[in-house]
Amino acid sequence: MTKITLTILRPTGVTEIVDVSDKFCGMTPDLFAKIKAATKNAGKGDVKSYSVDVILTEAEKAECARMIAADKLARRIENS
Repeated sequence: MTKITLTILRPTGVTEIVDVSDKFCGMTPDLFAKIKAATKNAGKGDVKSYSVDVILTEAEKAECARMIAADKLARRIENS
């Protein structure tokens, strides 16, 4: 799962962190620029930054651990 949040400075001066994971499956510089412009043009505030966090399932974590272990083993064999 990917969690995407925007940090927005609202016209009231309040900084808000908004979860937009259900609206976007990823973020690119072009998409961020469009969101930033649309938010400002709508008078909803200034989008200051975004964050993309990948949340792994237990199965994905186990697979990553297996891959890391296999890589370490391959390096040991390579260096012996």
